[in-house]
Amino acid sequence: MVKVSRTKISSALRRLGLLKAADTFRYAIEKARLSGKNRGFLKKHPEFAFPPAYLVYESYALDYEAYFHDGRETAQWLLERFRGFVPLENARVLDWGCGPGRVIRHFPDLLPAGCECFGSDYNEETIAWCKASIGNVSFSLNGLTPPLAYPPERFRVIYGISVLTHLSRALQGAWLKELKRVLEKDGICFLTTHGAFFRERLSKEEKELFDRGQFIERGNVKDGHRTFTTFHPAACMRQLLRESGLEVLQHREGGSGPDELQQDVWIAKPAPSVPHNP
Repeated sequence: MVKVSRTKISSALRRLGLLKAADTFRYAIEKARLSGKNRGFLKKHPEFAFPPAYLVYESYALDYEAYFHDGRETAQWLLERFRGFVPLENARVLDWGCGPGRVIRHFPDLLPAGCECFGSDYNEETIAWCKASIGNVSFSLNGLTPPLAYPPERFRVIYGISVLTHLSRALQGAWLKELKRVLEKDGICFLTTHGAFFRERLSKEEKELFDRGQFIERGNVKDGHRTFTTFHPAACMRQLLRESGLEVLQHREGGSGPDELQQDVWIAKPAPSVPHNP
C-alpha cells in the first residue's frame, strides 16, 4: 500500500484551491468528535465566556478544556519572558493578532495594577465578540494591512503569537515597521515563527530552500487565514527584522521540551536611529 504524506496531500489541495474547503470539512469533523467533551466542560465553567466554535478552531484548536487552560498558562509564560527585558509597572501591552482573546483576557489579572491591555485583529467577527464578551481589555479592528489605530510609541510590549506564520513576506515587512512605530523606544516586540523545528514538515524542495536561508510561503489562500503558512530560517528572520528597524535581543529556537514552544521565539526592540550627517 502506498503511503501519501500529509504534506503532499496539503500541497495538492492548495494547488487545486481546495485547501480552505478541506479545512472547513476538518472543522466539522472536529466539532462532532469533541461535542460531548466540550458540552461537559461548558457545564462545569458557566462563568467563562467561550467564543463561537469556529473562532476557537480558527485561532487554536476545538478543544475547550485545552483552550481554557492553555490561554492562562501561555499568559503566565509570556509575562515571565517580558520581565527579563522591560519593567511591567504601568505598562501598556498589545496582543497583535489577538484572535478571540484567548491569551490577553488573562493579562489584567496577572499584570501589576496600573497596566492597560489591548488586543487588535483583522477579523471583524472576532473583534465584535471580544468587545462584547471580555472586560478590562480594549479591542480594536485593523485591516489585513497596516496601520493600527494607535499613536506612535504607545506600547511597552507588543506580542504576536503565530501571526507572522500566516502572512506573506511583503505583509510581514509592512507590519513589522508598523509595530516598531507604535512601540516605545525601549519597548519590546515578542514574535513567534516556524523555524528549524518545523523543517521535517517541509517537502524536499522546500527543505532545500529553507537550508539556503530562504523564506518559505504556502499561499494560494487568503493572507491571514490559518491555512496560509510560512516558514522562517533564522537568517531570513534576522534580515526581515533588521529591514524593519528592529534589533534582535533574543532568539530561541523552538523545541519539544516541557517549557518550550515548538515555534521559534524572537524578542526585538526598536534599533537606535543613526544620526544623519549632511
